[in-house]
Amino acid sequence: MIKIIENIKELSAIENDCNRLADNLEMPLLRFEWLVNCARTLGPGENMFVVILVEEGIVKAIAPLVLAKDNSAERLGMLGASLHGEPCGFLYEDETYLHDLLEAIARMNKTIFFGGIRELSLEKIKIEQFSEQNKNPVMINSKNVPYLPVHGTWESFQQKISKSQRSSLKRLLRIAEEMGKVSIEITTPDVENVDKYLGEIFETEASSWKKEPGPR
Repeated sequence: MIKIIENIKELSAIENDCNRLADNLEMPLLRFEWLVNCARTLGPGENMFVVILVEEGIVKAIAPLVLAKDNSAERLGMLGASLHGEPCGFLYEDETYLHDLLEAIARMNKTIFFGGIRELSLEKIKIEQFSEQNKNPVMINSKNVPYLPVHGTWESFQQKISKSQRSSLKRLLRIAEEMGKVSIEITTPDVENVDKYLGEIFETEASSWKKEPGPR
């Protein structure tokens, strides 16, 4: 059975399970004491979203995650990764329970950033295998995925950036307008139409020197 923990009180109820699994894995940064302090210092727009796998009343695996919302889009990330930058990981009794937990998370149909997962850890290996086998485009292993949060209107955003950045934006816009009509579309593709957008991206990338083989 899968359960979602969304507050400190519910997280405190599985303190012993956290520490039992963390001690088995010899990972002190996965003990309850660390996780609960990460939960108390969530980043902007983050909410606790700890996923636990329970069998016969016993917690067998835990995914310390947060649910982040930005401009109406939702994504899952590792608890503590965005603010603390410390190694992150999952808690589990064995590989089978880890796999079952990953399957349950994938069925949630949310983009998942696994930044902070330790290199060469079992969960990192299983995530990569799981993503490849299931062709799941929303499980992202990259440590750093750059994005620029824009709140409010485009005009208000421009007022918050530096003068040099505003100047660069205007210059690039003028160059783009010389090539044709400029329009902007912001979208969050789902599994059904992600291939369409990826095709457009690859076609655009290949329209310049990047299509040509050989060293640069």
